[in-house]
Amino acid sequence: MTSSRQPPRASLSQAPGEPSLAGREQNADALPCKLRPETPDDRDLLIMLYVDNRWQELAALPWDEAQKTAFLSQQCRAQEAHYRQAYPTAVREIIEVEGTAAGRVCWQAASDENRLIDLRLLATYRGRGIGSALLRALQARSQQQAVPLCLSVACDNPARQLYQRLGFVVSADDSLYCQMEYR
Repeated sequence: MTSSRQPPRASLSQAPGEPSLAGREQNADALPCKLRPETPDDRDLLIMLYVDNRWQELAALPWDEAQKTAFLSQQCRAQEAHYRQAYPTAVREIIEVEGTAAGRVCWQAASDENRLIDLRLLATYRGRGIGSALLRALQARSQQQAVPLCLSVACDNPARQLYQRLGFVVSADDSLYCQMEYR
């Protein structure tokens, strides 16, 4: 997908010089969502996604809601700054379900691997097959390019089970983060 404000770039639905995923078994039309390019206007959405996904980690802290929200907002901004520096050519897309923002997918293609950097869904959209469908689309793209799809996940993150169910294997584990890949 492209925006009139940005040059064409890779996306899960179509990459420059490559056929669209449409017409293939794992195609964008079969996704239970739509993808659109992330814009600066999505900053508050990204913070909301981060807070929603990390809130339970702070449950035991004696902070009030405002303190937890402020802390997580700051953490989100730091993570986004890191992603932009470490993955400058990453594709950043907002996941929409029936016209409503439901999440975000961020990934980067390289000659030796495709890397899933971030996949987040609001709690109300989890368990609907959206994440699995997006992962399968990335897997299909990686297979087409003959490169592995790699990711890093906290070892205690429940998403690790999803990744394993979809064929990802642990390639490195430092007891805090697991590096996983799909070939």
